Amino acid sequence: MKTNVLFIAPYRGLKELALSLSEGQPDMDIIVKEADLSAAIPLIKFYEQQNIDFIISRGGTAKLIEQYTQIPVVEVKVSGYDIIRTLTLIKDYKMKVQMIGFPNICQGVLSIAQLLDMDIAYTTIQHEGEVENAVMEARNNGAQVLLGDTVTVRTAQQHGLQGVMITSGKESVLEAFQQVIDMAKALESRRKQTAVFHSLLAQHHDGIALFEENGEFIFSNQTFTSALEKEPMDQQQTAFSFPQELTAFLHRIQSGEVEQHQNEIISINGKTFVISGGNFHCEDKLYLYITLYQEQLNTKAETGVKVLHNPVFPTSFAQMVTSSAPMKVVIEKAKELAKKSINIVIYGEDGTGKRFVSHAIHTAGCNRDGDFIEIEISAAPDKNISAIIPMVKQLEKGTIYIKGAEYLPFDDQQCIVQLSNDNSELRFVFAFNENPDMLTKNQLLMKQFTKKINAEWLSVPPLRERTADIDELIRMFIASYNTKYGKQIVGLRQDTLSELHGNDWSKANVTELKQTIKDLVKVTEGDYIEKKYLQLIENRKSDKKTSQNKIDLTKTLEEIEKDIIYHVLEEENMNQTQAAKRLGINRTTLWRKLKG
Repeated sequence: MKTNVLFIAPYRGLKELALSLSEGQPDMDIIVKEADLSAAIPLIKFYEQQNIDFIISRGGTAKLIEQYTQIPVVEVKVSGYDIIRTLTLIKDYKMKVQMIGFPNICQGVLSIAQLLDMDIAYTTIQHEGEVENAVMEARNNGAQVLLGDTVTVRTAQQHGLQGVMITSGKESVLEAFQQVIDMAKALESRRKQTAVFHSLLAQHHDGIALFEENGEFIFSNQTFTSALEKEPMDQQQTAFSFPQELTAFLHRIQSGEVEQHQNEIISINGKTFVISGGNFHCEDKLYLYITLYQEQLNTKAETGVKVLHNPVFPTSFAQMVTSSAPMKVVIEKAKELAKKSINIVIYGEDGTGKRFVSHAIHTAGCNRDGDFIEIEISAAPDKNISAIIPMVKQLEKGTIYIKGAEYLPFDDQQCIVQLSNDNSELRFVFAFNENPDMLTKNQLLMKQFTKKINAEWLSVPPLRERTADIDELIRMFIASYNTKYGKQIVGLRQDTLSELHGNDWSKANVTELKQTIKDLVKVTEGDYIEKKYLQLIENRKSDKKTSQNKIDLTKTLEEIEKDIIYHVLEEENMNQTQAAKRLGINRTTLWRKLKG
């Protein structure tokens, strides 16, 4: 008989690692869930009734669980390997680092740091409630990077600081598994695993739908089907029986474009819903989910206009990684703008960090207690912004970040100008991928647009003009994706780093670099990212691009031409200048063909 084990991972990366390593444990049935500290207690109470023999967790979460259950708890220890890998990753950080954690974690880190001749400030905590004050004190003392457990990293992000987690490696997880096996033999436990999530989902007051990784429909509750005004669905139906809006959203989840738990606005059958989606693992399989929240907004999401409500974690100027003079100038000017109650025009190439800078201004400015609303306008024809105007007028305080105003007809641009003038309590930030003067010259932006909105300008340089920041950005991205994917990568081989420095990153700048590091972390199997993995991800991109380059020859010539234009725009990240250059036409002709 197999031993039934509940593995509660305080962070997603440990969950991923546990799922992967559980395949090699024939003597155990392992359930892996993600919950940190007090969030784990409801899971414990639930699984106490499900014949669980052992619980495995880590750090403060494991210590807390022991107080709430009679089930034996095995702790995933933070090994010396884990600490050395993390310290190796951060040893070249130029920002001030401070450690916040429970005594058992701090003691090990400080001992090894001393051996490595690293001086790290630290604060020890005894329970979850002390973290908030410790993080605030560290921030006030000038700390920019906080080292610690899950709760430390999460709280650091909420306060606009970078968090680096001491992740557990496979040695520690395998040691915990072996301890369970040894204890199970001694106790001669024989229990079976039980799952009851189907009924929980069926009774949930929000609409929930589950899918296989390939998009095949599995389950939806009554609330979900009622919202769509459809009959209850069964397992024989597929995702393609859903409305086009939901199918498109599901495809975005599959491609990784939808951030986990990020809310968006969607219009279905004349109703407007708040929608979110993402993926999760269960018994080493990946599943997708969509949630339709019962609360409907009094606005309507129109084609080509996307509205996001507080789409990013609170960000601050302390999080901005830079050693380059051009970016330091941007940050100083942004700090000055944050002190003023004035609208802003921010421009720079795609992926340079315009939204990040804008959110840092919001966090530091007088409107920080209000919401950060992002309105993204696409190049799609037949857009209608009338529905978002009442939503903006209802806001009393906050920041409205508008990207893509140049895609609007001049009449709608005038409406946006009037909206900004009529709502003086709101800060409007207009983001462009090009200098607005050039957009005006090309007749994409109405004359005197920036003057009429009474805005100051801020230009963000491309990554190729701030190459001194690449190494630090890479370290930051590796630390983030180590946590997400359960890796313990400590850096890149020199030839790999040289290859990355040789890229001009003109396609999407920092966003492109971040995606590249994400892809590399996902495929890397050792402690260092090697050059062979660069070729591997390039081959995968090439294969995907080839599979997507099919043209529907049943359409009219005009429709085929428009499909080609949109395809090139997507490849160029909606950069019209680059797309027009590839197509051999000027921007005005490109815009006319899109509108036609």
